[in-house]
Amino acid sequence: MQVTQSHAPDAPPVHQPKTARESSNVDVLPSIYQPAHNIVIWKRALDSTIRRQIQTLIQAQPNLALTSTVSAKSVLHTLQSNFDNHQDYQALFSDISTLVDMFSCLLDCEHVGLRLKVLSQAMCPRFHVDRVPVRLVTTYQGPGSQWLAHADADYSKLGSGNQGLSDEKSGLYRHAEHIHQLQAGDVALLKGQLWSDGEHSALVHRSPPQHDQQPRLLLTLDGIF
Repeated sequence: MQVTQSHAPDAPPVHQPKTARESSNVDVLPSIYQPAHNIVIWKRALDSTIRRQIQTLIQAQPNLALTSTVSAKSVLHTLQSNFDNHQDYQALFSDISTLVDMFSCLLDCEHVGLRLKVLSQAMCPRFHVDRVPVRLVTTYQGPGSQWLAHADADYSKLGSGNQGLSDEKSGLYRHAEHIHQLQAGDVALLKGQLWSDGEHSALVHRSPPQHDQQPRLLLTLDGIF
């Protein structure tokens, strides 16, 4: 008599909840490669020279929206060529150049997509995830990006899953205190949908409300492969 074996269907993969990691030490940034983390935050305070130059830049170019593909070698030239009186922003541009260098080394990519924008209203007011592997975000002035811990976000309520309801009413998160916020100067790495385990790593985040109309100076970097 032939005996046939029956096999239980393969169990779906178990995806562990992701957590945040933050530190005042820049050495925290490579922790983004650890599966346990979907956001890594380098907590830092900007020095007074950079803060003054940021204010000068926002006053001079309140509608700034610079988008460019740069490398660690070309970024300083790109910044200088796009601004009159660029010598007034040397410390700020040096900081941006350092971040581009660090980010390109971390991702092992030569070119980086850079966006430097002055914002007077929320650019992405709804919670969402980015369709990138990982994005660097830092707010030089103004309120920082808001984000939800993996365990506090119902991913089924993103996009059309909200059924036309606001983030506050859709059930995406349970309580307002679950919303975390970056501070000006913080450098954050945010995993996106194209990270190795996709949606199960992507960080849910949004632009902060700007009720007082305080302008933000936002820098984002994306690896180009």
